[in-house]
Amino acid sequence: MAGKQRHMFPGNNTPEGFFSYYQYILSQKEADKIFCIKGGPGVGKSTFMKN
Repeated sequence: MAGKQRHMFPGNNTPEGFFSYYQYILSQKEADKIFCIKGGPGVGKSTFMKN
Protein backbone atom coordinates (compact mmCIF):
# COMPACT_ATOMS: atom_id res chain seq x y z
CA MET A 1 0.00 0.00 0.00
CA ALA A 2 1.56 3.29 -1.11
CA GLY A 3 -0.33 5.51 1.33
CA LYS A 4 -3.16 5.63 3.77
CA GLN A 5 -6.35 7.52 3.00
CA ARG A 6 -8.09 9.29 5.86
CA HIS A 7 -11.56 10.83 5.86
CA MET A 8 -11.72 13.74 8.26
CA PHE A 9 -14.33 16.25 9.30
CA PRO A 10 -12.20 19.03 10.79
CA GLY A 11 -15.06 21.50 11.18
CA ASN A 12 -18.71 21.34 11.96
CA ASN A 13 -21.70 23.55 12.68
CA THR A 14 -22.86 23.14 16.27
CA PRO A 15 -25.60 24.80 18.32
CA GLU A 16 -22.87 27.19 19.54
CA GLY A 17 -21.73 28.02 15.98
CA PHE A 18 -18.97 26.73 13.70
CA PHE A 19 -16.33 24.64 15.50
CA SER A 20 -12.97 24.04 13.85
CA TYR A 21 -10.02 21.67 14.26
CA TYR A 22 -8.26 23.06 11.16
CA GLN A 23 -5.43 24.59 13.20
CA TYR A 24 -4.44 21.10 14.44
CA ILE A 25 -4.03 19.73 10.89
CA LEU A 26 -1.76 22.37 9.38
CA SER A 27 -0.90 25.79 10.71
CA GLN A 28 -1.44 28.83 8.50
CA LYS A 29 2.32 29.51 8.69
CA GLU A 30 3.07 26.08 7.16
CA ALA A 31 0.47 26.26 4.38
CA ASP A 32 1.01 27.97 1.04
CA LYS A 33 -2.75 28.14 0.51
CA ILE A 34 -5.76 27.13 2.57
CA PHE A 35 -9.14 26.50 0.94
CA CYS A 36 -12.24 26.06 3.07
CA ILE A 37 -15.20 24.71 1.11
CA LYS A 38 -18.44 24.98 3.02
CA GLY A 39 -22.01 24.46 1.97
CA GLY A 40 -25.17 22.58 2.70
CA PRO A 41 -25.90 19.01 1.66
CA GLY A 42 -26.23 18.45 -2.06
CA VAL A 43 -24.66 21.70 -3.28
CA GLY A 44 -21.69 19.98 -4.99
CA LYS A 45 -18.74 20.20 -2.58
CA SER A 46 -17.62 16.61 -3.09
CA THR A 47 -18.22 16.72 -6.83
CA PHE A 48 -16.15 19.90 -7.04
CA MET A 49 -13.26 18.24 -5.17
CA LYS A 50 -13.44 15.06 -7.28
CA ASN A 51 -13.28 17.06 -10.50
